[in-house]
Amino acid sequence: MLEYLVICDSSGLPIYTRIFHQSKTFDEPSLLSDLISAIDSLGRSLFSKKTAVITYGEDNITSLEESVSKIIVISKDLPSEDKHVNFVFVSSGDISLKALGEIATTIYIEIKQLLRISHPDYKKIQLSTDKIIDNNFKGLINF
Repeated sequence: MLEYLVICDSSGLPIYTRIFHQSKTFDEPSLLSDLISAIDSLGRSLFSKKTAVITYGEDNITSLEESVSKIIVISKDLPSEDKHVNFVFVSSGDISLKALGEIATTIYIEIKQLLRISHPDYKKIQLSTDKIIDNNFKGLINF
């Protein structure tokens, strides 16, 4: 089950936050985005990868039970810019990385022009992203 989504820029600034299920307290998106910015930098320099999965809550990592929480980070580069955007999904239980990649890609395609601006219109990003999720991925949010 998807708990929440945070989209942040390469400096760690939260651009968009949406809570899908109130099962966990989430008061500080900037705390999560700072962590993700550090993990993203580490992953890019050490592994040259743009996707990371962090798992919490299970001693036996070979069996991912419902009690397991995951932070999935999918990074998208802004072409011809020295910037990128991190899509941070927090979930519990089983979740499809392919579906999350689809969500990130669809949102990225729609909002990338807004993100190139030095002072993006965050309200417009919020409205566009909400519309994309509600119109295209409502069924995926509840998996």
